[in-house]
Order: sequence, then structure tokens, then C-alpha cells
Amino acid sequence: HNGVRTAIARVPLAPGLRLSRLKKLKVGWAVCRIKELTPRHGCARCSSTEHETAKCEGPELRACFKCKKVGHLIASCSSPSPTAGNHRADKPATGSSQTQ
Repeated sequence: HNGVRTAIARVPLAPGLRLSRLKKLKVGWAVCRIKELTPRHGCARCSSTEHETAKCEGPELRACFKCKKVGHLIASCSSPSPTAGNHRADKPATGSSQTQ
């Protein structure tokens, strides 16, 4: 991660404008760059910039996060859990305080 992290903060307009003029902000020991997040417009379903997701009639291009297949999303996925049958599923993570 190269020591770089990202945070998004929603702030009222006036303080947000003041923050954006600062360009940097000290948080603890870190000095963080500040930039305004521009809203993304377009369709999350088919990636078109011609319409919004609610009005999409194009093909579904989003893939299920669980099985990586197009045509359904994780809420309706019937694939087994990725850790099912995995030999690591019943072992503690390396460096954890759990013992077997």
C-alpha cells in the first residue's frame, strides 16, 4: 500500500470549501492531501455515460462478487462459499492469537 490511504468525508459546503483551499491537512502524525471528489455520472450496470442506472436497458455487465459470474449479484448467488472445502477455512490466520 506504499503508506498511502484514502478517506472520503462528506462535509457541509462552507467547511468543505475552506478545506479544499488548504490542500493539506495534518491528521495525527500524517499530512494528508485534500481534493474535492467529483461525482461520477453514468450507469453502474453497463458503464454507459449516456444514462443513469435506473433507466438502463443495456446488458448486465456487473459480476457477482462471490462467484465472479455475470447475470446475478451476490444477494442471489447460489454458489458455495469460496471457503467451503478450503483447507484454510478451519485454520487460524497466520500471526493470529488463536491456537488449534
